[in-house]
Amino acid sequence: MLTSTQVARRLHLSRDQIIVLIQQRRILARKSSDNRYLIPEVEVCRYQDVISLAREERSASEIDLIWVENACRILASRIQEVYPNVDVVISASLGGMIPAMLIYLSLLERRRGLAFLSGVTSADIIYAGTTVVVNDVLVTGQEFSFIKNLNTEVVASVVLHHVYQEGLTFEPDFRIDLVKEAPTYPWTVN
Repeated sequence: MLTSTQVARRLHLSRDQIIVLIQQRRILARKSSDNRYLIPEVEVCRYQDVISLAREERSASEIDLIWVENACRILASRIQEVYPNVDVVISASLGGMIPAMLIYLSLLERRRGLAFLSGVTSADIIYAGTTVVVNDVLVTGQEFSFIKNLNTEVVASVVLHHVYQEGLTFEPDFRIDLVKEAPTYPWTVN
């Protein structure tokens, strides 16, 4: 376990920036008995991976399946840290099918009995326990509108990219990057 000061030095950030990242849940930490943040080493490595993916200078047409697979592994690790007992992974749309399946396969390595669903509505699910809903990109928030009606214990929303829009009230629980415009994925059909 590392302190916020140690992590700040390692990531070349200020301690205050690390605290903000913890508060934004971009770095997972727990508080010690003396009220200091303690951050697992693996979480620092995971954050470095996310930043390197987000900072890669790629045009919209350069997002390839290798990038998507790496991003999904990172997201699955973050999900596993917060929700170790995921029961169901749902693809929110056709565009979310590949990321949802990749996240499902990464989570399946750690948890047997996990279910994968696609093309579902809230009426299709009687009870789903801890549910992760995945899409490739969040643009309007409508992509996740059906999740508020799901009969589940916990629902976590996951996207590769979140397109920033002023006044958008829906915020995904997990994402790789906040972008100005939606990228083109290898499965995107124009």
